[in-house]
Amino acid sequence: MISHVGTIGGRMAIIDSAQGQSVEEVREMRAKLPASNDAAFYFPWIRIADPVTGTPVSLPPSGFVAGIYARTDIERGVSKSPANEIVRLAIGLETAVTRAQQDFLNPEGINCFRFFANRGTVLWGARTISAEPEWKYVNVRRYFGYLKRSLESATDWAVFEPNDEPLWGKVRRAVDDFLLGEWRKGAMVGNKPENAFFVRCDRSTMTQNDIDEGRLVCLVGVALIRPAEFVIIRIGQWTADREP
Repeated sequence: MISHVGTIGGRMAIIDSAQGQSVEEVREMRAKLPASNDAAFYFPWIRIADPVTGTPVSLPPSGFVAGIYARTDIERGVSKSPANEIVRLAIGLETAVTRAQQDFLNPEGINCFRFFANRGTVLWGARTISAEPEWKYVNVRRYFGYLKRSLESATDWAVFEPNDEPLWGKVRRAVDDFLLGEWRKGAMVGNKPENAFFVRCDRSTMTQNDIDEGRLVCLVGVALIRPAEFVIIRIGQWTADREP
């Protein structure tokens, strides 16, 4: 699964710990997983009441995590961290995780569920298993994918246009307007738009060969962790000038 999402892109692998694992066993399992920007690891299994018999049963965390991702996306936006979220229907955990254990499991990329008497069962971590610091948080990686897909979709009309400077200006304005809206929603960091993102679509992003062949290239930088530290998104579209 980890290999699949790394190859296909645009998705996140939610990796389950094994049933009945202790804290030490789950650390051993985590150590064997390959580093990935597009995968996150969760522990322990969740206990719910069987809807038919009422008997307590343990289920892998991935289904609950996927639900929390979806709920967070809808209620707060893709850029928000899918953590500190209550697990509905949960009646307990297969393995209790203490605060002290959480303190060393979380930096290792083991996202834990914990039980709090005043709240219930809560997802208390949102890290990937990436070895790259800029991609260590689930929401940052997922939001980057969301931006890339959104910008590609928002510029697909360019396939009907000649690859010239008027088109480049239209693309810049369309992308800039979209990113400005995202910045105003608090999805990017930076107290000013120029510290949160930039958009380039001109002769600095395309060679003459690109232009002649109808290949439009737009470079977008977005600050997702610190102001003015940009992660680059490359958007490419074939225009009407493309040779058949």
